[in-house]
Amino acid sequence: MTRLDRTALLILLAALLLTAAALALAQSRSLPLGVVCSQPDGCEQITLLGEMLFSFSAAVDAPRAEQAFWMQPPVPARWLWLDERRARWQAQQPLQGGVTYRFGFSAAQAGKNGQPLAAAAWQAAARTPLALYRSADGELWVADPAQPDSARRWTQTDGKAAARQPLAFGGEAVFAVENDAGGADLWRIGRGEDTARLLLKCAAETCTPLAWSPRGDILLYLRAAPGAADGEAYLLDISSGQSTALFADGQRVGYGAAWSPDGGWLAVRDERQAGIRVLALNGEAAFFVPSAGGGAGCWAESGGRLYLYFDDLARGVSSFRGVIRRLEMPSGAVETVAGDATDRIGFSYKSPVCRPFAQGAFVVAAQPDPQVPGAQLWLMDAEGRRQAVILEGFDLVAGGLAWRPDGGALLYHVFALPGGAAQGEVRVWNLNGAGETLRLAGAAAFPVWLP
Repeated sequence: MTRLDRTALLILLAALLLTAAALALAQSRSLPLGVVCSQPDGCEQITLLGEMLFSFSAAVDAPRAEQAFWMQPPVPARWLWLDERRARWQAQQPLQGGVTYRFGFSAAQAGKNGQPLAAAAWQAAARTPLALYRSADGELWVADPAQPDSARRWTQTDGKAAARQPLAFGGEAVFAVENDAGGADLWRIGRGEDTARLLLKCAAETCTPLAWSPRGDILLYLRAAPGAADGEAYLLDISSGQSTALFADGQRVGYGAAWSPDGGWLAVRDERQAGIRVLALNGEAAFFVPSAGGGAGCWAESGGRLYLYFDDLARGVSSFRGVIRRLEMPSGAVETVAGDATDRIGFSYKSPVCRPFAQGAFVVAAQPDPQVPGAQLWLMDAEGRRQAVILEGFDLVAGGLAWRPDGGALLYHVFALPGGAAQGEVRVWNLNGAGETLRLAGAAAFPVWLP
């Protein structure tokens, strides 16, 4: 074979390879993409916020995929994209419990490379959230507040479920369990499961779950050395199990964190700097807000704006008293909404918990004297005006406040001093919309809603 023949053969082979590649590309663009709906216990039931995770078989064009989605009855929603193949659908108004919803994707050219998206459809009923709490026996229990006799022990940890607030998202819960090394590991359990699974081993350090991202893919947790009052915050990727330090320089934070509803901002309590660090996860500038309060606040959407409500101290007539302020995002403007100079009651306020879908309304602990541990619980509107008294008297300490995802009912625990949370009880307010309070469980604390 001459050199000319070899050159011709190489040119022919290259042409054949290019042709095959072009045919493969054309074929890949003609093959329809598939989509799967995921929930911890399947997509036959969904939460009051939907919170469905859709996984596509290949990368898609987000706007086209969103446009192809439909639901009956229709519900306004937002999409939280994890990557080019996964997105979480989140309702912007509560679904109706017990109602069956039909939803899916119409056939569309939604592939990132022009591939068609195959039509798909599901139907699911919006389920009723359960109350989840820690009992004095050191286990987590669940109950339907509308049926108090439904309470049952959910975990089997030999009484080692740590006395800390568990987290719940989309039908799953994460909680701390004391280990033999003197620390606490993180475990997870799904609504349809009876056995918990180890999520993160922490050896002699104590791990505490702080906040779950609205996308459901990232868990913020605190890792504290033995005997430490604070610790280092980490972001745990739920799918990979990889942890990343929240601060590259190893800053220490306190017990408190809050994720904005759109997943773009994360507020964490910084005890050493006496304030709240608002970290931008969407490329915006970050903020530091001085705060002499005790938490990271709560997020509320009102009038198309996003606010962080938090507590602080201000000088009163004879002493300091607690006030509630709000930070507007992304402008950074701060204003006082409860406890300012026009507040003639003279109460001290702390620990705001924002009510979902209520245009900035929040529940707050109200005290005539900040030196007295006991406090009432008030429901306030976005401007700090009292709307209802949830807990009367000043002889009890309340904590663990958690709104049902639709904002319709409030879980909390109360206890008297001395005695502590282990001797307290879990209550639910406004379960039937009548403003009544029901006792859910005795010798229990740290309640949350399990969607």
